[in-house]
Amino acid sequence: MAPLSAAELNESGVRCLPKHSDMEDRMGGNLIYYAIVFLIVAIVAAALGFGGVAGTAISGAHLLLMVAVVFIVVGLLASVLRRGV
Repeated sequence: MAPLSAAELNESGVRCLPKHSDMEDRMGGNLIYYAIVFLIVAIVAAALGFGGVAGTAISGAHLLLMVAVVFIVVGLLASVLRRGV
């Protein structure tokens, strides 16, 4: 491995992770957030009589929610297996 630069080490010589980006906080970059957005779009579209748009939006919300559930389950299983329980 290549030696670490001074920017990657803190005062005690321990490797540091990069700082968290504020852009992620402002954008709401997670699957459940966008699933809720698609759900709201579907409800508004259905209320206004746009059935095709509502159907497409609800399909997108369902897909994003299922992907989020899969990621959560895989993450939980990986954490349990890592601990050796």
